[in-house]
Amino acid sequence: MKTRFLLFAALICCIFLTQKLDAQVSSVNYRLKYNADSCRYEAYLVVNSGTATTVAQRTQFNAQYTIVVPQADSIVLDSIKSHAPYQNNSVAGSSTTPLQWAITTRLRAPAAAPGNRFYSITPNLSPASRYGTATSPTLGPGDEILLFSFKVSSISQCGSGIRIWENGVDPNSAQPGMLGSDFDNGFTLGGAAPLYNANSTQVQPPVPVLVSATTACAGGIEIDLTATTGACQTPLTYLWTSTSTNNYTSTTEDVSIVPSTLNDVGDYKVVVTDALGCKDSLTISATNKPDAGVDQTACAGSIDTIQGANPTTGTWTALGTNPAGATLGAQPAGAALVTFTNAAVGEYSFIYSTPSCSDTMKITVTAKPTVTSPVSILCIGSTTTLTPNSGGTWVSNSPSIASVNAATGLVTALAQGSATFTFTQTSTGCSSTTSAITVNPKPPVSVTGNPAVCIGSTTTLSPTTGGTWLDVFPGIATVNPSTGLVTGVSAGTGRFVFTETLTGCKSDTINVIVTPKPTITLTGPASICVFATTTFTPDSLGTWQTTNAPVATISNSGVVTGLSGGTATFIWTQTSTGCKSDTSAVITVIARPTVGLANAVRCVGATTNL
Repeated sequence: MKTRFLLFAALICCIFLTQKLDAQVSSVNYRLKYNADSCRYEAYLVVNSGTATTVAQRTQFNAQYTIVVPQADSIVLDSIKSHAPYQNNSVAGSSTTPLQWAITTRLRAPAAAPGNRFYSITPNLSPASRYGTATSPTLGPGDEILLFSFKVSSISQCGSGIRIWENGVDPNSAQPGMLGSDFDNGFTLGGAAPLYNANSTQVQPPVPVLVSATTACAGGIEIDLTATTGACQTPLTYLWTSTSTNNYTSTTEDVSIVPSTLNDVGDYKVVVTDALGCKDSLTISATNKPDAGVDQTACAGSIDTIQGANPTTGTWTALGTNPAGATLGAQPAGAALVTFTNAAVGEYSFIYSTPSCSDTMKITVTAKPTVTSPVSILCIGSTTTLTPNSGGTWVSNSPSIASVNAATGLVTALAQGSATFTFTQTSTGCSSTTSAITVNPKPPVSVTGNPAVCIGSTTTLSPTTGGTWLDVFPGIATVNPSTGLVTGVSAGTGRFVFTETLTGCKSDTINVIVTPKPTITLTGPASICVFATTTFTPDSLGTWQTTNAPVATISNSGVVTGLSGGTATFIWTQTSTGCKSDTSAVITVIARPTVGLANAVRCVGATTNL
């Protein structure tokens, strides 16, 4: 190798005597990558520092790229495929024909390294070849250039024994069995100066991808494993082991122990190996199927406790496709609280899981019945009917304030306050509660005047503001709607109701007695002489009054005495009611006649004229 390298250097020096001898690229590494798509190893040149821009700087000089493979394997001799640089290619990108890389020296299992084979791969420098493409015409730091690729007859242990030679580590030419061969890596570009520095991190074949490992426990312990790898690395093999009491082992892809027992509970480890010996592993804790409990029914707006068992160390989750309206809250010892909104309806699934198994509980949620009240305010004594008025039972939360007929929903206001009403639907057991109904008291009313009035007289009701009065029997007594002033019209009992403007509530009925005028009767003559008398009845239980005292007076016993000529009438006031009679019939008092003597003195037996 050293001899070939010196001769080549001399030749290149002669050809490029007029050119600058040192290329600007000053350091390179080698790097080996496994291509899982092509099933080939790819040998790369990595530029560490410097650049190559001119034709001379881009020209390939001597190089040696040594590959080490395990003694049991070998590089397929006719598999070397060249990629770069390109023959001629003075103008970057003008040629796509690569320089030919080939195996020039092989050595199998030397005494100094009996477990390896060594392959020296070098470029054919005729014609001159140069780096650069139309899109990347120059070389610079960080550039990775694929030089050649190859296949290995068989790959084991994920290619861990396939690598680039390590200068100063692998055997030198003087060591036993090396036959004087020098396999050290070397690289020159644009001149004879050595540029090779070291090997960059190798890219090994990828390990199998463990896509998923799902557990199912419908009848026991079941593990469904999914693993993939590239086409170059198939088939996959599997090895299951377990920490269970039964020491389970298997070479199948999946685990199925049906039925299972407590002796099968434990950690299950699988090692997945591809055709190249690349491995990956996964450990799964497997237990018996837990118990989520029996399916349930619930009502919208309810809070329900769900309890898992066997074991009680599981966790609850909600199925992702559940309808909206449910919130799950964790509780200790395998329990959870499920809170349903008032709008929740449908089937909800909740999964009780241990590390490797699960069980599902379904809760069917029924919508709450729709309840309505036609009013939000009632007055004591008034009623309203809630809906629905069939198919369930109504209950009042404050029956002393407002009662409700359980079957019909008829609400009766009883006392001041507020109450709500709950309807429980018989078919579902679900309940809904109305908004609060406020019960207002009846407005208080009173007679502030005389509770009994005479026809034509008045009295006053209270209140006199804040509402409207109504006379129930206006033929007996009328009332001013605004002021509450009552006027007697005819004998009887007047009834009145006050409606409060603020609440709309009506008072209890209040009564005012209208007393008739007392009846008087002339029981004597209608004409009397002065100092004569006549009589009226009644003659007791009241007082009489004359309308013309100079003409005639009257006693409380109804005796009229004439005093002077003229007329007079009389009114009787009943003591018990204060009511006055109509004016009596007219009494005429006849004045005394006037008489005189023509001759005041006469003799006995004589006469005179009056």
